[in-house]
Amino acid sequence: MQNRVSQALPRLPEEVRNLGVTTIKSSPNLTLVVHLYSPDGRYDAQYLRNYATLNVRDVLARIPGAGDVQLFGGGDYAMRVWLDPMKLSARNLTAGDVVDAIREQNVQVAAGQIGSPPSTTSQFQLALNAMGRLTDEQQFRDIVIKTGTENEVVTLGDVGRVEMGAQTYSIQSLLDNKGAVAIPIFQAPNSNALQLSNAVRAQMEELKKTSRRVSTTRLSMTRRSSCGSRSKPCRTPFSRPSAWSCSW
Repeated sequence: MQNRVSQALPRLPEEVRNLGVTTIKSSPNLTLVVHLYSPDGRYDAQYLRNYATLNVRDVLARIPGAGDVQLFGGGDYAMRVWLDPMKLSARNLTAGDVVDAIREQNVQVAAGQIGSPPSTTSQFQLALNAMGRLTDEQQFRDIVIKTGTENEVVTLGDVGRVEMGAQTYSIQSLLDNKGAVAIPIFQAPNSNALQLSNAVRAQMEELKKTSRRVSTTRLSMTRRSSCGSRSKPCRTPFSRPSAWSCSW
């Protein structure tokens, strides 16, 4: 496995190598899919995706026999910047200048201390607290892109639009023609698919009991057999207002 990773790394983009490469032992066969959606439309797909990332995916990944747990639909929260080419050109700027400014000013740094040893000129030792990564749209709009000789300042808000959205919109998940977040679960090598399916269903029941937010959504589990017969849906309700459905 390590040899194959070493062979693939030189062909990957530099950005991917900087983030790191993770290998997981998993079967390519899809064993189970859990759908998470809000029946009354209270939560959008991005909220459900974020909830599944923080509270569901890792719990399911720790189940014995689970090889890999992924998320489809929605999108991780991300700050999206839409640049105006005309405004950039009028200020003699490029998209690369904007990217460099964001990377320089949206960082987590250790500010340090004032008057700490080996300094002997100060009788006091003060800790410095600096703001870390930016968190809201206005902070990103205030990023300085360019300054002039007469104190002119060009900020990100002057050349583009900033909004909180999804990291990507390329993948969408639907359940009963409604927006949802699909959680596909892949089987680990040398594990039992039926035991994994039962363990996932039991774990989702526990999550519904321990979280009021999960109990307000509907959980759908889908499983397909390899016998080649036509799928037949079945629905088994439990505590209202939630229900799960399975088909095989």
